[in-house]
Amino acid sequence: MRELMVYGVALEQEEEGEVPVLLLRALEAPEFLPMRIGQGEALAIAMALQGKGSPRPLTHDLMASIVKALQATLVGVTITKVEAGIFYADLKFRRRDGEEILVDARPSDAVALALRLSAPLYIGEELFQRFAQRIPGMS
Repeated sequence: MRELMVYGVALEQEEEGEVPVLLLRALEAPEFLPMRIGQGEALAIAMALQGKGSPRPLTHDLMASIVKALQATLVGVTITKVEAGIFYADLKFRRRDGEEILVDARPSDAVALALRLSAPLYIGEELFQRFAQRIPGMS
C-alpha cells in the first residue's frame, strides 16, 4: 500500500467547461493520482485544505460530527478499484468497542471526510502504478 496526500484541486478545461480534478500525491514518489470530481466535493476539499469553515455544517462537516459523536474513529481511506473509469474507495472506521467497519464511498467524499478527521489515504501499489502520472511543472 502507498500512502497518499492531498496535493490540491485543479481545474481541467473540457468542452463542457471546467471540470474539477482532485490531485493526490504519493508521499514517496513524484507521481500524482488525478481523478475528476464534482463541484461540491471540490469545494468541500478546498475548504478543508484552506482551514475554512462554514457558519452552518456542510455535509462533510456533519459526517465528521456524527463520527465524533458516536465515538468512532476514521482509521483511513483506501482507494480500492477503478471500474469503467470510476474510482472506488473504502472508509475504515473503528467503533468505540474496537470493531472495524468498512463503508463504500466515492473517493471525493472519502477525501473530504478524511481531511476533516485527519485520517490517512492509501492506494494499492498495482492501482497506483496503473493510474499515477507525472505532471510537468508539479513536484
